[in-house]
Amino acid sequence: LVVSAVAALAAGALLQQLVVVDGGDDAEANRALWYMTLFPTAYFLAMPYSEGMFLAFAIASFLGARTEHWGWAGIMGALATATRTQGVAILPGLAVEALVRYKTKAPLKAYWLALAPLGFVAYLGINWLVADDPFRFVDIQREHWSQNRIWPWDFLKGTIDSIRLTEPGFNRAAIFELRLISVIGCAVL
Repeated sequence: LVVSAVAALAAGALLQQLVVVDGGDDAEANRALWYMTLFPTAYFLAMPYSEGMFLAFAIASFLGARTEHWGWAGIMGALATATRTQGVAILPGLAVEALVRYKTKAPLKAYWLALAPLGFVAYLGINWLVADDPFRFVDIQREHWSQNRIWPWDFLKGTIDSIRLTEPGFNRAAIFELRLISVIGCAVL
């Protein structure tokens, strides 16, 4: 709980800095912090999960990239990818940040970003040492949380089928209809 709380506080402070670096004033930075804090699922940041740490490392990585501290960006990116497997999703964003700044010279200027995937590699190594299988976490997620790897269109098809085949009611609306609205909203954005 202490680690999560400290990480959430760090994420908030880093978010404010990132907003200011991006040209916002203190009022906008404070508003961004309020939005982060009041978001309906923000309570996960204070629970004993890795969300607070991941968010702090991911924001710190982008803050490093925006301020051209590429070593910091690479190290924080590595910590983000070590914290959550979804951390690899920040890598294209960091690469685009370097390409926009330096164009063809990006590899020479932002080579530290090559550290970012090493966090995930380290996580796989820990799994290998502990469980003799670098992808053991996939089995654990399937066994304990019914999480499976599927193609995005299978997810969408399953959601639509659930809406078609389930009786109208609160559960259908709260799970499947909101999920479909979210997917459509994200696609539009």
